[in-house]
Amino acid sequence: MSGPEDINLIPPEPDDVIPTKKVESVEATKLIKDEVIRAIKVFGMNDPASEELLQRYADQCESEYVAQGRTDARLEALREKAHVLAQSENYFWAKKVIEDIIIIATLDGDNVSVEEAEWILVKINEKLLHDFTPPPTPEKVEQNESAEQVSYDEVLDAFKKLSSKADDPQELDENDQEVKQAYKLFNNWSRQQELKTKNSHDDYMRFSLLQNMLFIEAGFHGKDYLEDVKSWLYVNDAPSFQKDIDNPERVKLRKDMADALRKVRNLLKE
Repeated sequence: MSGPEDINLIPPEPDDVIPTKKVESVEATKLIKDEVIRAIKVFGMNDPASEELLQRYADQCESEYVAQGRTDARLEALREKAHVLAQSENYFWAKKVIEDIIIIATLDGDNVSVEEAEWILVKINEKLLHDFTPPPTPEKVEQNESAEQVSYDEVLDAFKKLSSKADDPQELDENDQEVKQAYKLFNNWSRQQELKTKNSHDDYMRFSLLQNMLFIEAGFHGKDYLEDVKSWLYVNDAPSFQKDIDNPERVKLRKDMADALRKVRNLLKE
């Protein structure tokens, strides 16, 4: 989709009105953050003009911070850039900028900024996990920790029986009793695992990997669903946590995520 001719253009209302004019070079006028967010949200980061607009805004922020005498001008400008991307729902791009922040802050010995950026990465991962995981049915999730434990294999077997009914788990009929029962197991298992892994990032990522791959292992190989899981694996791959060769569990987790990504790619080729 082409971008707006003027970077101060406010996207038209309603949302179904699609602008057709292409972005041309813009004058060096002061950019307004909210307008940058709205423009990028409409035209997406695949439009070269959006990327140019975002970089102009980041450069503007850095210049203003330098003028204020701030020694962290570059980091603050990157934070502004990441915030624009997150607010425009370009989470993959936002994550890449935050990873740059971590690298720069680490080199500068700024541990506070590193910890802050790592916390933001976790939140983005949670957002992406929510977006790429099939939504639960209206069946209420059992939250009682003393409830009967549900195993991964039980959930997997339940969905294997349903894979012939749809290519994508989101296309299953929620009024089907078998579907309701399968999602009840899935929801209870997910809740139990969330409670078990909430205090460990690595354990939570292991659970998230199982959760996202479960439907593929059950036989749901629709292209759109595979693409969603591939996207989740891309953004949660190695950059999500630092390498630690002395931690065998983390080494195995990174290998398993790489193997999962390889499997999804191969399925998409079929």
